[in-house]
Amino acid sequence: MKYESDILAVCENVIYTKDKRQQLWVEFKGFHTSFDSEAQLIGRFNQLKRLFKEMKRELHCLVVPVRQSLNDVYERYTREFRGNLKSVGIEHTKAIFDYLQDSDELGSEENKMKFYVGIELGQDTMNDQNVEDMSYSEIFANIKEYLSNITDRLRGQHSVYLGQELLEKTRRSARKVQSILDSFEMSYKKLSTEEMSELLPWIFNIGIRHLPDNKGWAEKYTPVYGKGGEVVARVQTEEEVMKLQMTGIENSKDRLHLVLNQTDAYGNNQKTYISFLHMTTMDDIVYFPETRWLEPLRHLEFSVGVSLKMSYQNVDKRISKLRLKKSNLEDQANHLAQFGEDAGSNVYDGIATANQTIAEEEKQREGSFLMSAIFVVSASSREQLDVNVTSLIEEYSSVGGIKLQNTFGLQLRSLMECLPGSRRYVTEFIQDVDVNAVTSSFFGNRQELGDDYGSYIGRTASGTSVFMRPGRAASAQTSTQSLVRVLSGKTGAGKSMAGNSLIYEGALYGTKVLLIDPKSERKDILHWDEKLTELGTELNFISFTTKDEDAGKLDPWLIFENRQDASDVAREIINYLLNISIRKDVKKSTLVAKACTRVSQRKQPAIRFVKTELREAVKSDPELTEDDREIAKDLANILEQFESISLARLFFAERTNSENHLDATKQFNILQVADLALPPKDLPEEEYSEQNIISVAVLFGLSSYMIKFLRMFPNDLTEIVIEEAWNFFNNAAGTRLIDKIFREGRSLLSPVTLMTQNIKDIPKELRGQIGAAYCFRADNKDEIKAIQEFLQLDDSAGIEQLLPSLPSGWCLHRDLDNRVGLMQFRVLQDHLYNAFDTSKDLSEMVNA
Repeated sequence: MKYESDILAVCENVIYTKDKRQQLWVEFKGFHTSFDSEAQLIGRFNQLKRLFKEMKRELHCLVVPVRQSLNDVYERYTREFRGNLKSVGIEHTKAIFDYLQDSDELGSEENKMKFYVGIELGQDTMNDQNVEDMSYSEIFANIKEYLSNITDRLRGQHSVYLGQELLEKTRRSARKVQSILDSFEMSYKKLSTEEMSELLPWIFNIGIRHLPDNKGWAEKYTPVYGKGGEVVARVQTEEEVMKLQMTGIENSKDRLHLVLNQTDAYGNNQKTYISFLHMTTMDDIVYFPETRWLEPLRHLEFSVGVSLKMSYQNVDKRISKLRLKKSNLEDQANHLAQFGEDAGSNVYDGIATANQTIAEEEKQREGSFLMSAIFVVSASSREQLDVNVTSLIEEYSSVGGIKLQNTFGLQLRSLMECLPGSRRYVTEFIQDVDVNAVTSSFFGNRQELGDDYGSYIGRTASGTSVFMRPGRAASAQTSTQSLVRVLSGKTGAGKSMAGNSLIYEGALYGTKVLLIDPKSERKDILHWDEKLTELGTELNFISFTTKDEDAGKLDPWLIFENRQDASDVAREIINYLLNISIRKDVKKSTLVAKACTRVSQRKQPAIRFVKTELREAVKSDPELTEDDREIAKDLANILEQFESISLARLFFAERTNSENHLDATKQFNILQVADLALPPKDLPEEEYSEQNIISVAVLFGLSSYMIKFLRMFPNDLTEIVIEEAWNFFNNAAGTRLIDKIFREGRSLLSPVTLMTQNIKDIPKELRGQIGAAYCFRADNKDEIKAIQEFLQLDDSAGIEQLLPSLPSGWCLHRDLDNRVGLMQFRVLQDHLYNAFDTSKDLSEMVNA
């Protein structure tokens, strides 16, 4: 038998076949279940079941192993680079990806998978329609289309048998099917023409590290003309499809495998040995979640492709078949009984199973599928192929009564059946299975984390790469739609190393970064100015000191052009310094608010004039009671004292230099304050010293710079990074300021990163605004419970034992697609490790 194609033409994501079928193709984005409880697994099961239960069409489900081209990831990522560090970023990223290609960092092969679903829009491969089954209108329509095609070909306007009426009919059916898919909880993405060029030859690309370049395939089209001579469609013909699949195929003498003679993107030739194993048996009843029969593929050291071709049959037809099967078994038992012989347990078991299945079908009324399941195994040598085939058969020997068989003489036919658009070439092993058995495959379950491309930040527990694309959160292409990310964990767990790495990669990508560094770690301890010389003048330390030249630099009316914003922040700072609660101390809060409003009306407003306005109110405001006047005097006197306290002079001293310290041309800005005395994490707020209180207030003042920074670059991707964020959450004023930064970032599509010791530091009302999360080692029970609730993990997830034992650099990561899994952060360059290291227990994060 020679290789042949069933495809007549491809139009967008629809395949037209020679036997008059139309097949729509979508990519199933899948789901993630690393820490799902049994209840959550059943929820996923029911969501997936909708695809099989409600579609009621023939489906062709493909599991396509993806041996990801790191060159493609690199090129796709670096095309997005911008900003003043673009050349530095490209050089850095190239070094990282060169190392990934030449080392065993990711193992010999990335075991990633993509999931595709082909949906027949008309007839299926098990129900070929003949003339006797057609109505008169269908016969007339077929004759009309045939004559139209002949006319078009005589005019020279058509090179494939596609007419305008068929195209329009197919488009209507495709829209209807896509509408059904869009109504499901899980995501099914329409494939572009370029993506179809990757899917169509998937079998022939197995084992190739650098895939052939099919870019521009969409431009190699043949026009289809309408009645008026206008172009109504652009299609790729069988000839163009065959060019994608131009691979030499050798059918071996043992008839148990094929040899593909392939050529990669660089013109290098290679041989890939490939075998097709059929599922020959399966339990009549499959129990979920005990059995998830595609799960074993994840545990193998090699990639396996899967083709599931399934024709839907309604419940009445299935029950009729089951009754016939039962009747045949009963006839067999009765016949043997007439001669005094026992039919054997297998016959009686078959009758019992048939009775049980019929009862279930009559109760559920869900129909079934005629399924052909083919498993595709490959290797670079014949010897390794034999090992892989044996391993796969053994892996499935204890899964749901499934038996896999490497079928003699059916290899080429099996290959053709696995391709999109194919008809059924092998009918010997078709299984009649119910919807639950199909759903129990758990088709679409994946364990990847991170983005499809971006900077390499680490790997999962199974060794799969984790990429991070800095601009994705702001692209409105994520499940969470949140621009806030958080890093939490104990000191020494790897939080600071990971945070520094993420921020650095973002700056090289082109993000304008403003980092609040309350401990001045980056300059005074890590010496970034000496170690990160590649950043040059784009690394901008903005220091605030107690010197006269910095007096008044945190005055909100200096920072904000909008006086209302300045007034609001000034109120928050003064209320915090004076321990005023807007709920409990209404009189004090009202006096401060009115004074700030009057300051905003001055020609040259400043926060030091709040005391002046309070004293003026004592003299001239007739609405104040004697008690109010005494309160106002006391508040003014306390504020006056702050003018002589070193750090407080950043707010209240008369400014001598009104220049703005923020340099809009810099890529990486770090705000730090000399002599900041932040309180210890566990110190109760009522025990804060004067220096502690003022230091926290200074952080509030720096938050003004954050908001101003976001507004300065409306056309650039900007990011705010807040170190030691817990200082803001110890009081209501700080929480309100962070919430304001969140809202500002959301409105301007600017990411915000929080680095804090505990998730429980963050108020619950703000946790819901966080998207990506990196939770490092934690051993406090309350914190572990907070992480569990935050990541929406069930009690059975086992993180009570996992989190306290996490090695440095490992964390629970929730990505922008709401997937939660275990990952290890990796820093592959020594000079970056030295620059980011704030602990001595992180040696496993760096390439030795």
